[in-house]
Amino acid sequence: MKHNLYSMFAASPTSGSGLGFSPRNIGTLLVLWLLLLVLLLGRTVGNALSATSLNLFVANIAPSAATLGVFNGIQQLCTTFIRIIGLVLSGTLWGWSIKHSLVYPFNSHLAWVVCGLVTATAWRLSLRLPDSVNIYLPGKNQRNRR
Repeated sequence: MKHNLYSMFAASPTSGSGLGFSPRNIGTLLVLWLLLLVLLLGRTVGNALSATSLNLFVANIAPSAATLGVFNGIQQLCTTFIRIIGLVLSGTLWGWSIKHSLVYPFNSHLAWVVCGLVTATAWRLSLRLPDSVNIYLPGKNQRNRR
């Protein structure tokens, strides 16, 4: 894989609309791409784990198998709504931050700072979830749901 990435970047033009990296800096660009791939892998694994956890929480709170479909539908609706709100707010925040020449953290990094604060807050709040959200009540398990 390293050879394929190297040949792709080494063959690209360094002037005009090319990548703008001279052959001396290809190593730096490869490290950048490899780090990007590691971060993308972490994001993908995190998305899969969070979706699975959310599905388990919904399955645990559904009072019966008959209502599980309704709860899954509400979960999907809420997830989609939050994604829409997140895109609109982060795009607006980023557009505002690049329009004004302010100092850090209110410059072009503002959207990323706010995203980090929201993530840290969500993580902190998740530590306060009681253990009871992941434990079935006595007599309430998957086989006994009707």
